[in-house]
Amino acid sequence: MHEGELVYEGELVYEGELVHEGELVYEGELVYEGELVYEGELVYEGELLYEGELVYEGELVYEGELVYGGELVYEGELVYEGELVYEGELVYGGELVYEGELMYEGELVYEGELVYEGELVYEGELVHEGELVYEGAEREG
Repeated sequence: MHEGELVYEGELVYEGELVHEGELVYEGELVYEGELVYEGELVYEGELLYEGELVYEGELVYEGELVYGGELVYEGELVYEGELVYEGELVYGGELVYEGELMYEGELVYEGELVYEGELVYEGELVHEGELVYEGAEREG
């Protein structure tokens, strides 16, 4: 267990507490090369894996929560290279897989919902290279 702060090459890189092979793995903030890159908490081999925000090269790239191993896998928004590429929620392992919108290189490529191993697998519209290539609903089996 580590609690307090960690300084690497004269820089504060970790502040908070860390528990390994127990419940809480990370809580607090992480600073890398003078920049806050992580803030929130992380639990491994338990319930919550991530909650808070992640900043990369001055951009907020992740905000929300991520749970792995059962229920919620992703909820919140994801920003990549200054563009919002994901907004909504994603649940893996049964129910909702995707809901919201997805943007790639500044273009909306997906809008609607997708459910896998359930009923609805796609509903909404899909845009590829500026052209609407799919619109409507498709259901499995």
